[in-house]
Amino acid sequence: MGAADKLYAGNFSDFADSMAGEMEKAFGELLAEKGKAPLDSRGEDDRRMLFIAIARGVIRHLQSKQTSFVIRVPGGGQAATVTPVIGTRGLP
Repeated sequence: MGAADKLYAGNFSDFADSMAGEMEKAFGELLAEKGKAPLDSRGEDDRRMLFIAIARGVIRHLQSKQTSFVIRVPGGGQAATVTPVIGTRGLP
């Protein structure tokens, strides 16, 4: 599993292609849908800090509960049950 295949919360120096970056993007889209002013640089550090914290919490929770994800794979008379391994990168 390469770094690109792992969940990544993000940080201030590497925000692109992160869960926090996707949250910021989705927030901007939602603002536009509601006719609100677009995101600008005011409060950017605080906003990104919030998204990074939420993303870290979500990823840590998913990783700590990874045995909750059960995938049933049918085959040859008896279904196999597998649990995925949730790969992460950059979590402190």
